[in-house]
Amino acid sequence: MPTLISGSTGVNKITDGTIVDADINASAAITGSKLVMPTGSVLQVVSSGTVSSVTASGSSGTNAYVTLASQAITPSSSSSTILVISGTEAGCWDGCSYSLYCEVHRGSTRISGDDTLFAVRDTGGNAGGYGAISVQDSPSTTSATTYYLKGKVQNAKTCSGYFRDCSITLMEIAG
Repeated sequence: MPTLISGSTGVNKITDGTIVDADINASAAITGSKLVMPTGSVLQVVSSGTVSSVTASGSSGTNAYVTLASQAITPSSSSSTILVISGTEAGCWDGCSYSLYCEVHRGSTRISGDDTLFAVRDTGGNAGGYGAISVQDSPSTTSATTYYLKGKVQNAKTCSGYFRDCSITLMEIAG
């Protein structure tokens, strides 16, 4: 039998454990903002990737990074952290003997630390391999934030490298 809560009966008249799932209307919805997930819970996951190749060319000057993949996320809380998982296949053509590097950026800020080596040197022909970067970031915002996977040829070297099957996955983790 349903219990009517009114000014005369009051909430103090409901015994603990007497309201069960069957008492809740099937069309009743609890908004996500009313739920509190424990620290460390994954709140959302977004990802993107490319299948086509991106070429990074070096010259005798300092070599610039090219964007390999990007993805935006809007954190639900400023205390959330973002786990970034990214990867790419990278390689050199035509006997290039220099290394390829990647970084993860939040906007224009590098968050993955120092350059990460992706392709080993090879002087005898084509070389390639797959590499990944995982980094956890604290953007301290609830605004849309874009993360980038960027790649380049070793500084001041003349060479063409390729990056393909680039991906970036973002996970919002409850703080």
